[in-house]
Amino acid sequence: MTAGRLRIGTFLAPRLRPLYEHVSDSLGEALGRCAELVDGAQFTQLTDGELDAAFICGLPYVRLRDAGAQIEALVAPAMGTEEPVYSSAVVVRAGTEAKRLEEMSGRRLAVNEPDSHSGYGILLAALAERGVAAGCFSKVVETGSHVGSLAALRSGGADVAAIDSHVLAALAADDPALLGVLTVIEWLGPSPSQPLTAGPGLGLDERVAACEALRELEAFELAPGARVDCWARVDDSTYDPIRRMCAAAAGRHGF
Repeated sequence: MTAGRLRIGTFLAPRLRPLYEHVSDSLGEALGRCAELVDGAQFTQLTDGELDAAFICGLPYVRLRDAGAQIEALVAPAMGTEEPVYSSAVVVRAGTEAKRLEEMSGRRLAVNEPDSHSGYGILLAALAERGVAAGCFSKVVETGSHVGSLAALRSGGADVAAIDSHVLAALAADDPALLGVLTVIEWLGPSPSQPLTAGPGLGLDERVAACEALRELEAFELAPGARVDCWARVDDSTYDPIRRMCAAAAGRHGF
């Protein structure tokens, strides 16, 4: 194993950071290196080797990989199932009459960030599959996070948002009143969970050891009722469903 600091980045929701700290520490112990979890700023940190590995969304993963980046999806979390999948909740304010995403056409959409599969990509793919034209929302509000999107809904600054089911489960456990003022009208997915992705500087032996160690991790409780049960081995083909959704969104919305 390579000596020295193991730098792992997270490009995902801050609410899940305790999980990524736990995994990073376990990974460092398994590889005999001191692990440091840092907030990612640019994906080039991973592709250029500044980071040894990173927790990233499946959408930028497939875009980077398909552009030739020397990265590899290693493992991904499973929550409430043995499969590494999750869904996106279409959330609106309680009392909204709409029952499906397309019924929110003409309203204001809150998006955590443009590179998010759970918050934007899957939503555009669903609209494309249902034949809904691009630009159906009156306004797209970029909030910077799923927490920000939920805050925009609660304050009246937006009318609908798609939220990562893992994040929503943790936030709803933190604040039981959340789903009293907001409601889920539809679930999109499932989609493959966000992978722990190796950068070019993480050697093959370390990648194998990392996968073995993380697959043996015990369940981790993010909050009461919100638990990551295990980490499952994934590979590039695991993310083909996101590629197909990207193609659907690109075909109709230029995504």
